[in-house]
Amino acid sequence: MITLKSILLISILGGIVSVDRRTSLRLMISQPLFTGLVVGLLLGDARDGFIFGAVYQTILLGVVSTRGSRLPDLWIGGVVGTALFVVLRKSSGADPAVMGLSTAYAVFVAVIVGVIAGAVYRVWESRSDFLADLSMELIEREKVQMVSALHVSMIAFHLLFGAVLTFIFIISSMPLNDKLLGFSGMDRLVSLKYLEILIPFIGIGFLVNLLAGRGKYFWFAAGFLVTVVLVNALG
Repeated sequence: MITLKSILLISILGGIVSVDRRTSLRLMISQPLFTGLVVGLLLGDARDGFIFGAVYQTILLGVVSTRGSRLPDLWIGGVVGTALFVVLRKSSGADPAVMGLSTAYAVFVAVIVGVIAGAVYRVWESRSDFLADLSMELIEREKVQMVSALHVSMIAFHLLFGAVLTFIFIISSMPLNDKLLGFSGMDRLVSLKYLEILIPFIGIGFLVNLLAGRGKYFWFAAGFLVTVVLVNALG
């Protein structure tokens, strides 16, 4: 069972993801490979957290914005999905028979959360145009300090907004987690356990195809080995 302290810490991570995605920070800490590992550490299972993060990362490889379309907030969804995945795995005793079902369920919830969070953000963006106009007006009046204060306040807003969304989505999704654990047909889904074997190879195939080039192959292999060592050491 997940504790309130863990939920609050994961919610803060959701806020940091929001800042990374919505501001010029862009340190790539919003990527599921990173957030999955961090959520896993916060919940006491770095291995399962990283596994889900790696699976979810392969989905984001194909997500692009076309013709100015706005993307769902899949990155916050990844934080929520990882939390649900790790909790479900720990609650089921890490039963390999439910690995595939846990993965599919967590990915589904993560995508739904991303769509909802993206829609909420679009509503906010449609009503916040006046802030850009205010910033331009302050710049013309050489009110640099006021512009800086406005910028900092927006960063704080994104942090709070992402944290609140993450908290709400995790809390509201936990009852579904409990119902899935009590699903009477769970023990008949043993065949899905083979997804645990196939998914990493599918992800590696996507990455290798994306990172064509000897130099990129080297860094991919080096990063993969370092991650394996860290996960084994932390797990």
